[in-house]
Amino acid sequence: MLRLLTSALAMVALLGVPTAVLAAPKDGCPAEASGWYATSPLDAATDFFPHLLPGGPWATPEAFAADIDALVDFNGDDIICAKPYWGWDLNPNSHWYRVGFDLGLGEPVHGLTMLDNHANAQ
Repeated sequence: MLRLLTSALAMVALLGVPTAVLAAPKDGCPAEASGWYATSPLDAATDFFPHLLPGGPWATPEAFAADIDALVDFNGDDIICAKPYWGWDLNPNSHWYRVGFDLGLGEPVHGLTMLDNHANAQ
């Protein structure tokens, strides 16, 4: 009788747990073929920092990385997903790709989309 009661209580407790908690967490980035790749906030900031316009809110790549970490790395594993955009990929119907050249920076405007590596599960 005690065994039956214990089994019944365990079953009720198990049914009360959401299935998302029982499932293995999903992580990873969208397919690399689509341009996404896994990186650390510091590596993303270091790679992208030269493309930021002068006089912005970040004086160093490390300051930029701290904001990326706070705003993008929700699960705290120090891995994010990034996808760079530049030139025509920003908007093929506009001339934004010329802004970098027009400002004398010698390159087209760049963009970087970032999301946490667990966002693929959402």
